[in-house]
Amino acid sequence: MKSPYMGKFKVSQTYKPGQHDGLDLVGIDSKEIHATVAGTVHYAGWENADVPAQGLGRYVCIRGKDGLFTTTGTSRSSA
Repeated sequence: MKSPYMGKFKVSQTYKPGQHDGLDLVGIDSKEIHATVAGTVHYAGWENADVPAQGLGRYVCIRGKDGLFTTTGTSRSSA
């Protein structure tokens, strides 16, 4: 697995089928998030702007050079 953090990180929530559809990571050395694939930003903003309490919150979707999409959610900013 490629980490979006440049330094140390920990897993704060694991994938649980039917309960949690992802893997939550927390940066230890830095909170700065980096892309894990080379590609272009397909979307950056709120995943569910109408109901912010649902979904990923602030979210970035990158289309990789292989055509697959990689997402990162619940970050403080998408700059």
